[in-house]
Amino acid sequence: LNEFHALILLYLIHNHSKTYELNPFATGGGRSADAAFAFLFCIVTILISFPIINEYGPMILPDRFTYPVVLYPLFTRTLVYAILYLWSRRNPNARINLNFIPVQGRYLPFAY
Repeated sequence: LNEFHALILLYLIHNHSKTYELNPFATGGGRSADAAFAFLFCIVTILISFPIINEYGPMILPDRFTYPVVLYPLFTRTLVYAILYLWSRRNPNARINLNFIPVQGRYLPFAY
């Protein structure tokens, strides 16, 4: 990832995390605790699944797994999609303008 792209992804993580924290899935804790648990669960799942995919991925699709492990230290793109999916599941009827095209919140992960 180049530096500008990584900065954009970190901005998206900050923006979507902030909007998700305002209205997370209620599990009994406070808003910040529920959002922090959801983010930590996403991060742990990504970190656990990456070695498995890195080990068995080249056997299934050899041409798609040519990137070295060094390129994914933060897993920012995967984390953006996970947070975006959580937000879209919580706000399915929200209207989002994506490049001047109105999209409902439930379709945002597919349009991204």
